Amino acid sequence: MGVDYIHNVSEFRSLLSSSGNKLVVVDFTATWCGPCRAIAPVFERLATTHAAVAVFVKVDVDDAADVARECSVSSMPTFHFYRSGSLVHQFSGADQGQLNAAIAQHAPSAASVSFAGSGNRLGSSAGGPPTIDWGAPNVAASLPASTGVTGSGSGAAASGSAAAPSAASDDAPKNDKRLRVNESFLASLLEMGFPRVRAEKALILTGNKSVDAGMEWVFAHSDDADIDEPLQMVTSSEDGAPAKPTLTEEEARAKGRALVVAARAKREAIEKAESVEREKSRISSGKAMSKTREELDALQRKRDAEARKKEKADAAAAKARIRALLAADKAEREAKANPAAAAAAAAAAHAEASKVAEQRAAAAAAARPAPGPAPTEGVVQLRLPGGERLTSTFGAKTPLRAVATYVADQKPELAGAFALQQLVPPRHVYSEADLDGTTCEVAGLLPRGALMVVRR
Repeated sequence: MGVDYIHNVSEFRSLLSSSGNKLVVVDFTATWCGPCRAIAPVFERLATTHAAVAVFVKVDVDDAADVARECSVSSMPTFHFYRSGSLVHQFSGADQGQLNAAIAQHAPSAASVSFAGSGNRLGSSAGGPPTIDWGAPNVAASLPASTGVTGSGSGAAASGSAAAPSAASDDAPKNDKRLRVNESFLASLLEMGFPRVRAEKALILTGNKSVDAGMEWVFAHSDDADIDEPLQMVTSSEDGAPAKPTLTEEEARAKGRALVVAARAKREAIEKAESVEREKSRISSGKAMSKTREELDALQRKRDAEARKKEKADAAAAKARIRALLAADKAEREAKANPAAAAAAAAAAHAEASKVAEQRAAAAAAARPAPGPAPTEGVVQLRLPGGERLTSTFGAKTPLRAVATYVADQKPELAGAFALQQLVPPRHVYSEADLDGTTCEVAGLLPRGALMVVRR
């Protein structure tokens, strides 16, 4: 007989009244309760073991809240024990030892349950004698040693546990530390009803952290196809080749020294390469600094030469002014002494100066390039109000009206609402009359010019 489920108060009361002399064990549980899930396998195992003397039922406090209120249940899991419809014991928490002890204390014997009926009077019926269930399990056999109750079933349980398959495969190395499990944690999981393979795999794969971690692993992987298969050890060797032998202490020290030497050589090579790079960088920086210094020295020499040249020119000009003043003073004194000779000298000097001026003008005219032909068209740039620019070519005799028409064709949204304005001061704005009478040549747009397009 397994575990029954109660859904309302009427079912609960009916169960208590019909249980007879059997012990009724009620587990108040919830689907969201972690300890409830942990104790559930133990509760189901006890229900199978003590089916002859007790009735095991579960009450989901979310599904049957009225039963939980009637029994004043405030925490999960909570266990109630009833005999003949009366509460004889209760406790809260997922305590397996306390649960086993309470069942052992309050459960009736198998014989008292078997002979609980009224029996038959002699000669009252031709039916056979009452049947006694001699195969009922021994209650004490399922209890742990801590309860102090022993039974003949304990040896079988122990032998069954010993015969259970291991989580590691037969060909796995027996001394591998990765396959060791915490015996205390393993015993707790086995007492809760978990299979040995699952319990050992959970502890191995969680690193023997705790019982809770093992339970969480089993719950998370309960649907895996290989949950009950032993672990397979994967070696690093290929094609079944034997693994590399372990180094001796002397070999390990020699290998360590070789690694140190290799690391030192690698570090020295890196340092040498870095030193070479630093030297190259230093040489390159020195060359760059020398080149910069030479350029600065050349500029300074050029400035010094120009300064000396200017000083010489200023000194020569000063001397020329002094000589001119002296010559003028001398001429003035001679004119006072001999006016006719002074007039002749002045006329000769003027003629000489005029001749020199004509020669200089002729030389300058010869040095100037001959003027080219007048441009016949110009490139006009039109700057629009939004910052956009239009560029086109117009003839020298083309009136500005053609320029305005070009702007209206390119930007229809400005048609009739703009005027042309000079870009340079005095920034003359051309009226409608000016557009017809002013050509691009007159507006100074040849060979290249610019106009602003302004809104009216």
